Amino acid sequence: MIEKLIKKAISFLGVSEPTGDDQFIQYYNNLTGAGFNMTVAWCAIFVTVIARMVGVSTGIIPTFASCDIGANWFRNKGRYEKSKYYGGNYTPKRGDVIFYSSKHTQNDSTHVGYVVSVTGDTIKAIEGNKSDAVGYRNIKVSDKYIIGYGRVADFAGGSGAASGGEQVKEFQCSVSDFQSYLNKQYPTTIKNNCGALLTVDNAFG
Repeated sequence: MIEKLIKKAISFLGVSEPTGDDQFIQYYNNLTGAGFNMTVAWCAIFVTVIARMVGVSTGIIPTFASCDIGANWFRNKGRYEKSKYYGGNYTPKRGDVIFYSSKHTQNDSTHVGYVVSVTGDTIKAIEGNKSDAVGYRNIKVSDKYIIGYGRVADFAGGSGAASGGEQVKEFQCSVSDFQSYLNKQYPTTIKNNCGALLTVDNAFG
């Protein structure tokens, strides 16, 4: 999943304003019902849209258009790591969300992107709305512009337990529970694939 995520982001490299960014904003509006105009800042929208395009669940990367909302979501999940400049010791991984602040404070994230790679003390990231385009950034791990990371790599494309845990819990139920749900939703009949009508009580047994 991480490879799909980063490859999808890279596939848009060079897409730029004034109209190239519209596809991400429109996608976000359609996804959420938001009414952003085509001039809105779109770095967080880019992160969201790439995740949704490749099927990363909202339990791994949230849907957000505000960098602060995204950072706070990861904090609340216990998956936010401060950067080196701010006392952290986490080494970011490919696919992690990287948060920046032009004000150099943990309380005001102003930009966001994806970690592509880490080589020595240098991070390569890909970001939407970087100089009005989708572009790469090479930046030192210790740079004070980086305030932290949302951990994604350990939850998507890693071990089965880490990558799918939240979804499995959400949809796990017994056949009898499912039948009980259907009985309440469709008290009289349901239609099978052949078009015949079956009573719900007989449909699963």
